[in-house]
Amino acid sequence: MQRSPFLRKIETYMYARHYAKSTVDSYIYWIKHFIYYHNKRHPKDLGGAEVEVFLLIAQLMYGSGLRLMECLRLRYADIDYDYLAKKVWQGKAIKPHATAIAMDVSLHDDWRECL
Repeated sequence: MQRSPFLRKIETYMYARHYAKSTVDSYIYWIKHFIYYHNKRHPKDLGGAEVEVFLLIAQLMYGSGLRLMECLRLRYADIDYDYLAKKVWQGKAIKPHATAIAMDVSLHDDWRECL
């Protein structure tokens, strides 16, 4: 797949500074998903609030062990704010199950607004 000029520029910049291929691939992956998450808007048009929301969602997924499809199916009603737990429906397991929300995410006052 052809990369955009923006992503090629980032890739060239990182290779010129001797970043490892795996690091460059990881950065490109997350930058691309950030752009797709914001309906293909250029990052220069986005502010700190958009970055914070994206990072909180990524932190929720990573810190709570959510798979991508589990995160996409997550509903507001599936989250128990009192016990900092979430209900996962149609996950890899056959039955619905509850898992804990990452403590790092729960410390943010505005993490509920992301969901």
